[in-house]
Amino acid sequence: MKNAPFAPLCRLLAACFSVLATSLAAPSPGGGIRGAMLRSPVAAWRGARLCGHVFLLLGLLPGVWSMKAQTVTQWRPHLEWSRTYTGWSNNPFDVEAYVTVTHTSTGATHRTGMFYDGNNTWKWRFTGTIPGQWTYRSHSSHGPLDGLTGSLVVTEQVVDGMLQRMDGDKWGWTGTNRAVTPHLVMLEQTPSNYNSPAKRAALLDEFIDGHGFTGVNLNSMAAFWFKHNANGNRFSSNSDLNDSKTSPDPETFRALEGLIIDAHARGAQVHLWMWGARSATRP
Repeated sequence: MKNAPFAPLCRLLAACFSVLATSLAAPSPGGGIRGAMLRSPVAAWRGARLCGHVFLLLGLLPGVWSMKAQTVTQWRPHLEWSRTYTGWSNNPFDVEAYVTVTHTSTGATHRTGMFYDGNNTWKWRFTGTIPGQWTYRSHSSHGPLDGLTGSLVVTEQVVDGMLQRMDGDKWGWTGTNRAVTPHLVMLEQTPSNYNSPAKRAALLDEFIDGHGFTGVNLNSMAAFWFKHNANGNRFSSNSDLNDSKTSPDPETFRALEGLIIDAHARGAQVHLWMWGARSATRP
């Protein structure tokens, strides 16, 4: 574990989960896992210039941006855009880029990092917290990831929103001001247990709808951050993870993101035990 590449992982966590996971599942000041509690709102964007015009990325027109502002509902779903970049060197997880999103009428801002998602692709995400128009701009020393600009409109929607600390020792949802007492079931942390919509639906049907839990807790992720199919969560059981060049595994994050999004849609939370504690004889 002492040689695990924590720096690239922490950058990825800060870029992605805190904004997504925190905005969907746990409180955060504004940035933090491809979320560790993933998440103030998080988002990811893709851009390219064509004939001197900026076009908003469309699913049928990859790599093209539109001047027309996109509309999305408050709190969910989040927006995600991607950008292809092949000019990186060494480790793509070390590429630094971020996006500033500004609410036009109030000046409120969100800063979210781009994260590497494999295959020369960087993404960033945004969750609309305030109705109205927003503008964005990307910043990076890597040219293709810098200077991406655009706008979007968030329409009001009454849903739970983000989990936050309320008066006293209570927790509640920002979107509805509904108090909640976390009552979490501990699940097996192996990503293969929740890496498909069907698997996640079965877990949530059983524990959230069936047994009345308010959310799920994933025991120490540890080695799974770097290898989604690791031989257990202990680094000592995965000798190939002792190489300092080992990088975060996007497959682990995709599985976690799916679980967080699906749980949030049912009014539930997801709690992550990041590493474990040696003092508790954990990995």
